[in-house]
Amino acid sequence: SHDGASAAVFTGAVCVHWLVHPFFPVPYASASWSWGGGSGGPAPAPAPAPVCNSWTSWGACSVACGSGTQTRTRSGSGCSQTQESQNCNMAVCCGSWTSWGTCSVTCGSGTQERTRVGASCSSTSESQSCSAVPCCGTWSAWGTCSVTCGGGAQQRTRSGKGCLS
Repeated sequence: SHDGASAAVFTGAVCVHWLVHPFFPVPYASASWSWGGGSGGPAPAPAPAPVCNSWTSWGACSVACGSGTQTRTRSGSGCSQTQESQNCNMAVCCGSWTSWGTCSVTCGSGTQERTRVGASCSSTSESQSCSAVPCCGTWSAWGTCSVTCGGGAQQRTRSGKGCLS
């Protein structure tokens, strides 16, 4: 019986003492070695089993855009590795604008676009108004009449793309 007293159990050359603490009802075992009738005293407590805790969350990336790194850690005596890193934010920083594209019309007013790439761009395309050659130029001054009297004709001209007459 284990009622707060010490009892000894002999198994071969090992003497195991059971000690019941009044506040902790679970028996505590300690071993002592006794070779040849000597008293060996208590054995040292066994070393705690190696423990390796879970990884923390990944830390912030070292850069806002472009190629950066981020790390995470863990602790414990049983860990073969306590820190690891990985690449992050592989997105291109906001690039330069391309040249303006061709005008959307061949005469008159139209639009043209340009673009850029990158994850940190506030916009990746923009457009502006463009003016190609006038679709139809202004009329020239009236030419002289084809006759001096009677029913003659006068001419004037204009040039440009899209003129109907």
